[in-house]
Amino acid sequence: MNAPSNAARKATNVSLDASFVAEAKALGINISQACERGLIETVKEARSALWQEENREAIESSNVWVEKKRVAARQTSALLAWHSSMCMRTGRDAASCSIARQTC
Repeated sequence: MNAPSNAARKATNVSLDASFVAEAKALGINISQACERGLIETVKEARSALWQEENREAIESSNVWVEKKRVAARQTSALLAWHSSMCMRTGRDAASCSIARQTC
């Protein structure tokens, strides 16, 4: 979220470490732009943290749902692998067996 170049500007006083200000000036760094970039990043981080906290329950619920589906998929996969191996042992085609054709 970069501030548009035509955005309304507000003069603001900030206190900065004098040695960094001197070094920034010596390096030709625009202190206002550098401060603004830092402020933009800090606002983004704060918004993200707030959104995550406001949506924590939904995220946790979603994670539980995904994990349950993952476990069910692993169990189904293991069952189908076992069934296929049993069919191979008995000489039957696994695809023609009834359990292999069922869907969840």
